[in-house]
Amino acid sequence: MKPWIISFSLIFGTIASANANVDVSKYRNDLNGCDMESEQSMDIDFSQSNMTASTNTKTNCYIRVAGRLIDTYYKSSAKQMKRDLIDLANKTAAASINIYNGPDECYPKCGSMTDGLAAEKTATYIKTYVIDLINYTETYFMN
Repeated sequence: MKPWIISFSLIFGTIASANANVDVSKYRNDLNGCDMESEQSMDIDFSQSNMTASTNTKTNCYIRVAGRLIDTYYKSSAKQMKRDLIDLANKTAAASINIYNGPDECYPKCGSMTDGLAAEKTATYIKTYVIDLINYTETYFMN
């Protein structure tokens, strides 16, 4: 057998076996943990301000989960990806606040309930991003 065929086989075999050991289920479990922690917090104090704070904490939890996945599988672009994710979260929050506090008829009567709606919309967007990141990472490394 020619040396380059052996080298190719060794390298390809190593890559294939490394890919087969990728397990992103822990990130899915961590996302579920973010949700459970938020629900427990809201069960303790069902006030609007606590619900908003709990939802913001849940969003930050999602961002931390994404950060760990990015640090593991996207090392060369991790710093920029994490900055972009935080920027996405901040801009989504600002745009969400505009949705609920923006109507002329609403201001200034909307109150804290709209903050909660905006926080939940932001959490939903960020969770969707993290799920997409997990799904792509799993698909890429499993094939």
